[in-house]
Amino acid sequence: MKTCEFDMKERDRIDVRICGTGGQGIVMAGNILAEALLRSYEFATNSASYGPEVRGTSVRSDVVCSQKWIDYPRADSPDWVIALAQKVYDAGAGDFGDDSVVLYDPALVEPSARCPARHVRIPASQACLNQFGDSANANLAMLGALSTFGVVPEKDLETAAVARLKMPEKIGGALRLGRRLAEG
Repeated sequence: MKTCEFDMKERDRIDVRICGTGGQGIVMAGNILAEALLRSYEFATNSASYGPEVRGTSVRSDVVCSQKWIDYPRADSPDWVIALAQKVYDAGAGDFGDDSVVLYDPALVEPSARCPARHVRIPASQACLNQFGDSANANLAMLGALSTFGVVPEKDLETAAVARLKMPEKIGGALRLGRRLAEG
């Protein structure tokens, strides 16, 4: 299923946007990704925005990493997008360019034909429901999928996630599940 490769060493700066709704672990996924990227890059930031509601509000986590000082921590034109909610995808689709790649969950997002980005279907929520009995780890599965494209090493993701969440079996399982989904 992989439709593109990505060489981290060729890029000075990588911008990743993770978008969804409150309760999906979007900010946590951004924190894990930023921490994992610090193992390959000199600098990484995670800038989150969300509404006042605990669940259901739009949530966005912009992760930026670079070998140079990061002067602006927002992913205004992200290289990579993880989309887990339609309304947040729709609100940000104008930021996605021809060279952006959107990993989307088809149970939660219908890609726009007007969005010029490449779209990669990753059915993470349904796969997590089937494997774990709930879709709570879809955010981690999507990070695992992202790792198949060379954006972040899977071992760095797992190290960062286990340090933060303390559930190694389930975390490793969700990351590996995401990789399998992306690899087809």
